[in-house]
Amino acid sequence: MTKLKLVLEPNKCNAVFSIDGKIVNFRPTERGAQEAVIESENDVVDLSIETLPCELIEPNAGKHYLAFFFASIFSFFNPPYPKRDIFEVRYSGKIKISECNHLVLTFNKPKKNQKAIKPLGGNAPHLFEDNPSNVYILNKRAKKEEIFLIYYKLSLDSLLWL
Repeated sequence: MTKLKLVLEPNKCNAVFSIDGKIVNFRPTERGAQEAVIESENDVVDLSIETLPCELIEPNAGKHYLAFFFASIFSFFNPPYPKRDIFEVRYSGKIKISECNHLVLTFNKPKKNQKAIKPLGGNAPHLFEDNPSNVYILNKRAKKEEIFLIYYKLSLDSLLWL
């Protein structure tokens, strides 16, 4: 049985990691990173990383925004939506545990068609650099909803201040 130590450096990206179809549970370390030790009988495992979908693409996102707009005293206490939520990552690749048994990962700043996942410390960069699924994908529907909510908020604010 082989072991893979997977460390995720602190970032603001909400991602789900799975190895061979099983979701990986991370534990926090003293440095603020998250760590998981995966045991596998196979020497080559399938790593899948997907970000959680943006809440703006839900069917009732506009109604929820309007309810929170009034509940937060006309958007005074309502936090803005972060831009990183409109980008998605759907990475899938294979890791040979005998070559790379300690993997430290972090996420780059989200930009359209930029590399999403970066290994730190020079451990297995070929796994992520050559893989075409290691890119940020702009969710066009979430982008449209974000623009709509900005105009919606500005129009409501201007009506309330008249």
